[in-house]
Amino acid sequence: MLLVAKHENTRLPFALLLKYYTQHERFPRGRGDFPDEVVDYVARQIKTSPGSVGLLRNNP
Repeated sequence: MLLVAKHENTRLPFALLLKYYTQHERFPRGRGDFPDEVVDYVARQIKTSPGSVGLLRNNP
């Protein structure tokens, strides 16, 4: 239900952040915390393009 209210371009980053937080009890530092296989899997689950994960930026 939380994903329905998100714009298509932000659904995947939001889903990844939410799942990462539930698994690790912290937010990720950046895109490098997500293996490509995980991004592809979550993208398929929510029926969106894995390219939108580029919105996640690595912190300097």
